Amino acid sequence: MNIITVKINGMEYNLKAEENDAYLHMVARYVDKKINSLMENNSKISRPDATILAALNLGDEVFKSKEAYERTNENYKNLLNEQKNLISEVERLKSTLQQVINENRELNTKVASLQNTQDEVLKQELEKVNNQMDIMETIVKEVKSENEKLTTLNKKLVSRNKELRNENCDKIVKIKELINEMDLKNKEILSERLKKNSLLKVNA
Repeated sequence: MNIITVKINGMEYNLKAEENDAYLHMVARYVDKKINSLMENNSKISRPDATILAALNLGDEVFKSKEAYERTNENYKNLLNEQKNLISEVERLKSTLQQVINENRELNTKVASLQNTQDEVLKQELEKVNNQMDIMETIVKEVKSENEKLTTLNKKLVSRNKELRNENCDKIVKIKELINEMDLKNKEILSERLKKNSLLKVNA
């Protein structure tokens, strides 16, 4: 468990997490940058308000990332099903091709035994089978090529899913930190208000 001190919105916080120091500093800088950006764009906004707006923006990013992850995951599942269908089709085509090859061998054997016989019908049948083999081989090559493309795409989708999952985890951590910070700020503001109200009653 790592414990480090980070500075966010002008204040220091002690963070305790499983992640390494570099990662925690990176998250803190990201949140601090969000808050400072809001304050730079609007000079009238207070730090607590800027913190709340930053939390809302990060929450929006988390939900949008979650939706993108779900869409990507659904596409990934569809591609997996499509790949399974293609693999099944390839296997079927291989089986068919093997049958054609066997038939061709049988025909070649018959042709060899009938070398002295001008059997035009047999030659035409052999030619037809050869043409079918060429067609089947072309189809198998096309299906294999498509399957390779799908495999590459699947790898990209898996990588993207991991990225989105990591992003969601990062943003959830940021939101939790901001909520804790907001709670502390609210307690400070409430304490200040109670002090002021107490002074007014004493003077009265």
